[in-house]
Amino acid sequence: MKLTATAFRSNLGVFLQLRCSYASQLERLRVNGVMFREVFRFGKNKDTILVGSVEECKIEIEQGAARELERWALRNPHIASPLIPLSILPQEIEYDTNPDAEDPSVWVGKHSGLEGLYEAVYTTKPSEWVSVELAVIEGGTWQIDNMYSSSLRVKQESTSNRADVISLDQVVVYEDITEMLTPSFLLGGMPCKLPPSSLFTIIRNHVMENIDLRQASIESNYDTHFVVKRKVQIKPVPFRREKHTTRGNSFRPPRYETNFQSETKYNLFSMACSERYREYGLLPTLQANNIVEMEEVIRSYLGALMNEINRKIQHCPHCDGTGLLEYTDKPIPFPSV
Repeated sequence: MKLTATAFRSNLGVFLQLRCSYASQLERLRVNGVMFREVFRFGKNKDTILVGSVEECKIEIEQGAARELERWALRNPHIASPLIPLSILPQEIEYDTNPDAEDPSVWVGKHSGLEGLYEAVYTTKPSEWVSVELAVIEGGTWQIDNMYSSSLRVKQESTSNRADVISLDQVVVYEDITEMLTPSFLLGGMPCKLPPSSLFTIIRNHVMENIDLRQASIESNYDTHFVVKRKVQIKPVPFRREKHTTRGNSFRPPRYETNFQSETKYNLFSMACSERYREYGLLPTLQANNIVEMEEVIRSYLGALMNEINRKIQHCPHCDGTGLLEYTDKPIPFPSV
């Protein structure tokens, strides 16, 4: 098997960017005996590795188990004869190679017309590691003083309705000209942006994972807008509620039951990534000088946000629930660089 790779030679070593027709093929590779997914990878697509030299880099790919046709076995052994053997090897079978043949699977020659008497017998070939031949394209020589990379792992919704854990490097975007002129493993040191939709997903998943449901609750949770409300314990207040039948109808005459409300809710945080829901607060497009600066801003904001959401609040007991202790609804500004 052949694989195309671009070699960027630098003072740190050779950055080898592997080019595969589809991303899952990278996961089947092994570099110098180590699985590719376990090697530290660079670049937005995580397809670049650092090696000492191209010549010392041994890349293999796993060929999965496959079925191979071993022989054709006679369905009814009792009719075996010199003209109808018990088994026939695949290489002994001749097929009609005429382009105008109605059925190219029909046997011709010595065993013509016997295909209905036989069934295929397969053998399983075990998986094995096969060496990959590299077609190397030189990407020039680079002097690298600093390598910028993010260690922040974020959840990003995928088309399969599940959240994939990926690196922040794979979420941010760059100007087209920047991506054209800069190798992918060096993009981390370039100015980058985080679109509102990606920022929305990062904040939303982080809040869902870290919210203290004793202090706050998620009231609206959609792909376009998100709302969190503060829970505040108050002095129990009685209220009447009408009772209904099992079918949801009112009794005649109406029946009521008395319940007590010991909790109330206040708007705490809301955001949106769609113009249609701008009343919830549209998230901005974050811009940073490099990926490390972007990570610092996001980490700082998520920390401050969760501290406020999970802060414990209660009503003042001296005024029977008409005031709040240690609480004013502080606005939580969106992050900015």
